[in-house]
Amino acid sequence: MKINNRMNDTSRVNNDLAFDLLVMWYAFFQGLHIPVDIKSFVSLKRANSVFHYPPPIDGWSDQALNFFEILFVLDLINAILSLVFVYGFFKHARWRWWLGAIALTASICMIIVFDYATIASGAWDNNLAPYLSTNILLLPTWVLFFLFLRRSYSQPIFPPTLTGDENWKPEEE
Repeated sequence: MKINNRMNDTSRVNNDLAFDLLVMWYAFFQGLHIPVDIKSFVSLKRANSVFHYPPPIDGWSDQALNFFEILFVLDLINAILSLVFVYGFFKHARWRWWLGAIALTASICMIIVFDYATIASGAWDNNLAPYLSTNILLLPTWVLFFLFLRRSYSQPIFPPTLTGDENWKPEEE
């Protein structure tokens, strides 16, 4: 089985300064998520209902607060996985691309779910600035995600040995 590699030289991606800067931004942003998620989860568990984003006019419902608790836990797990991906990316670990695919996909899903939940609750109606500024800060994550997708069409994220190609050899670093 021959693999179609339009961009066989992955070092081109690895040495791309813009891509590296996006990965560093992703690490920084995900690193900030860890204390924020922990603080938010703990404050919600203490029934303080302190949430670092402004509520809708009627306040956050109990259902919304429970939803955010779960979202914070999932986001915390993803933030840790994301930092492991970034470490593997810069160390050129063999598993960096598949972990990156998981972490970046989870990040994009979290963004979409959080935005949907806060828009549907009406929180954006009178508090556009904090939500909009957060989404502007997340734009580099979207760019990294799409660049990562483009790269995944050029190189297999999962080694063909998992799909039965015995002739596959790992890429040279």
